[in-house]
Amino acid sequence: LYGANAIHPYFTMQAWDTTSTKFYFWDDNSYVYEYNTETQKVKFIDRLFRDYCICVSPLNHLFYLNQDLEIIKMDCDTYEKEYVTTLPSQYTNSASMLQINNDESRLSVEWTDISGDFDRTKYTRMPVYDLNEDKWILNGIWGFTDMAWYNPDHVQVSTGPDMGNYVMFAHEGQGVHDRIWVMNLET
Repeated sequence: LYGANAIHPYFTMQAWDTTSTKFYFWDDNSYVYEYNTETQKVKFIDRLFRDYCICVSPLNHLFYLNQDLEIIKMDCDTYEKEYVTTLPSQYTNSASMLQINNDESRLSVEWTDISGDFDRTKYTRMPVYDLNEDKWILNGIWGFTDMAWYNPDHVQVSTGPDMGNYVMFAHEGQGVHDRIWVMNLET
C-alpha cells in the first residue's frame, strides 16, 4: 500500500460502512483506504492529517480530517466528497480522534489547544462542531484544580449518539482514578 508496511485500524473508531461490506483504515503514511470484502480490493481515498482521523457514520458517510485540517464528508457509495469545516487555527495546531453522532448533527475531535485561554496543564477543551448551525462549540472546558493532567491534549471526546449536547470523554493520566466523564455543553 503505497510503500507502507503496516495498517492501523483502531477499535474506538467506527470503520465499517452500513452494508458491512467495506471498512476504512490508514497506513503509516496517513493514507486512508477502503477495503471491500466482496471484491477483496483496496481503494485509495485520500491523505489524512494524521492517523486516527476517520469515522464512518450510521448514515453511511466517511468523515475524515485531511492534510489541510479540513473535515471532509464522503458518501461511501458514490465517493462524492463534501467540505464540512476547517479546524479553527486560533485554537488548534493538531487533531485526531474524529467522532460523529448518529444523525450527523455534531462531530467532535481531540486537539491540542493553543488558545491560551486556560492553564493547559490542568484543563482541556472539548471541541464539538454543530453541522446544522455550521459552527464550533468551544465552551466545554474540563480540568482539575488540585493536580496537573498527565497529558491534557490526549482526551478522547465523543458526542452523544442521540443527544448532541452531551459529550463523553476519557482521559489517560497519572493520578486520575475516574477515567470517563459526561458533560452537558448547554450547562
